[in-house]
Amino acid sequence: MHLDISQRFSVSDITNIQKTYLTNHNSIIHYAWKLLMQCHPHDSICGTSIDQVANEMRVRFDQVDQISKELLNQFLQYICDQIDTRIPLPLPLAGDQSNILSSIIVFNPNDGLQTGLINFNMKIENQYSTFEIIDDLGNKIPYDHSGIGPRELISMALDKKALKQALRMIHEGNVAGMIIRDFEIEQQEKRVIIRATLSDHGSVDINKWKQGIARLELLIADPSVNEYIVNANSDPEIDLLLVARDVPGHGYRSYWLRGCVELRHITSESIKLNPLIQGLLPVISWFTRIPLFAKLVEGNKQESARLPNKIENDYFLVEVQPVEGTINITDKRTHQVYTGLNRFIDSADCGDLYNYCPPERDFNVYSRINNVEHEEKKTYQKLILHSILKIPARISNDRKSRSRALVNNIIKSTITVVPGLPRIDIHTEIDNQACDHRLRVHFPAPFISTQSLQDGHFEIVQRPIGTPNYNGTWEEPPRPEVPQRQFTSVVNDHISLTIANRGLPEVEVFKNENGNAEIAITLLRCVGWLSRDDISTRKGHAGPMGVATPEAQMIGKSSFDYSVIPGENNWHKSIHYAYSFNAPLRAISTPVHPGTIPSKCSFIENRNEDFIITTIKSSEDDSSLIVRGFNILSTPIDISIKPWRPFTHAQLVSLGEKIIDELSIADEGLINFHVGGNKLITIRFSD
Repeated sequence: MHLDISQRFSVSDITNIQKTYLTNHNSIIHYAWKLLMQCHPHDSICGTSIDQVANEMRVRFDQVDQISKELLNQFLQYICDQIDTRIPLPLPLAGDQSNILSSIIVFNPNDGLQTGLINFNMKIENQYSTFEIIDDLGNKIPYDHSGIGPRELISMALDKKALKQALRMIHEGNVAGMIIRDFEIEQQEKRVIIRATLSDHGSVDINKWKQGIARLELLIADPSVNEYIVNANSDPEIDLLLVARDVPGHGYRSYWLRGCVELRHITSESIKLNPLIQGLLPVISWFTRIPLFAKLVEGNKQESARLPNKIENDYFLVEVQPVEGTINITDKRTHQVYTGLNRFIDSADCGDLYNYCPPERDFNVYSRINNVEHEEKKTYQKLILHSILKIPARISNDRKSRSRALVNNIIKSTITVVPGLPRIDIHTEIDNQACDHRLRVHFPAPFISTQSLQDGHFEIVQRPIGTPNYNGTWEEPPRPEVPQRQFTSVVNDHISLTIANRGLPEVEVFKNENGNAEIAITLLRCVGWLSRDDISTRKGHAGPMGVATPEAQMIGKSSFDYSVIPGENNWHKSIHYAYSFNAPLRAISTPVHPGTIPSKCSFIENRNEDFIITTIKSSEDDSSLIVRGFNILSTPIDISIKPWRPFTHAQLVSLGEKIIDELSIADEGLINFHVGGNKLITIRFSD
């Protein structure tokens, strides 16, 4: 699990207007850090402990995640409250501002301008048939959404017969391509009022639905009740997707939601104009006559149509190779084709939690694609690949080969490209039903390389491809797998290939049969023992003997996120896209109001792409601002950093925040200084 609290809170930590607010939450942040550190003892964080330890870690990780998400939402909302969210455009460009529904603030926790797909939930309070999104330049921004906002859909009276007909057409809360998110039943002497909320997204609360239907059936059977009033409204919440472009580094950019033509209310009076409805047709028939519902149903039909097995954006063309079980990517900038990507390869593992070990007799199994779905929206294009990996159920009894019994592992990969984003994001779900095996996903590069680059702790580690010679005196033979944090890259003189990941720490880069570099990321290692002494990749035990770890077989569903980033000759840009994959843009919806900070801002501007800012926070004594980063190169660089406002003092300090040297402040608060190769530095800003 990757959790960088300092990066998550980077924007909220550096605005002086909220220092008191943040200070009041420091104890909660420290509590989250302590919980996180309880998962970091050597054998715990390495995954070499008994099942009970892993289960306790999962609970702590969940707590940290919940705390950080809630604090992050609070901090971002607090910043939004200080932003002047009025449209900063002259009236002719901004147009009529009376129908501005809300402002959308998009935050970027990374260095440099970032583009990304935003998916967030918001509530539409005003009733408009359509709306548009504009940016701070007055441009209309393409968007997609699910949900229709607040609408009165039904207001009608039914007798017992018509209500029974309607209920027969509703299946477990699903009706006319929509779901019943919520409903209430109120009895008023001889009449029953049914209030429902309908939505085209989300899920039905089955238990609540069954309880409500049971009560409604009793009321239908009640002879004293003779009228049933049905009132249905659409859910005011929508899920909104938009592509936010060029959001300032360590800052934010504003967008605005503007309502268009108002929708005429559907009333019970208009329903009476259709004599077929009153008491004769079930509610479902009436639903499908409403243009809004008809459009939703038709839209669902169109999305399920079979389309070509390819997607593309400004940078890449992605094509499925069903026979090979892979994808090909064409980089439109360089015209280079990357073939055989996202190949799932499975092998046996007779090792333990400490060490991978292949059995004496082993073979690889490759997945095959049996179905492809295509989805295309204004804000993205997706390929959904359904694959089957048929592999041996477990290791043989003598642990020297794989068993003859086979099981099917189901794999689903969703591949997404976004307009303006030079990255191909992949979300993979695996339903693992096999034991004693290792599953990896492979990405061959179309070039030869002798070295690989891995994201490390405050450095980019360069490693030679291959393993050193083994002379038999070591306790363990060298292995080709190496650790990574957020990405691995291979490069040549012209192009590069970077694979970013979220929480996948093991990778191997090797020379394949074509002589090219190939990246293999470990998704699953499924083993059943803490430590064994009969494996060839280690001498003797590494931990407690004879302890079974059945839950380490990872039976069940797991999900993984990684991203393919083909690059031009400057691989430095690719790693910024890898970092932004791990810390994506975030959005908050807020009302339009005046504020003390502008609608677009970079709190910390970093002008050198080879310097990576890792931390922006309040100092430990809460009196100043701390900015920390490192030089990704082995050679010295000159960097320039500009805070959002001038400070009186800038000092080079230690990790313990002790002053090392004074730094000069140039015009407009710009700080220029020299950083040695692979060096980590910390700067303190104060007044």
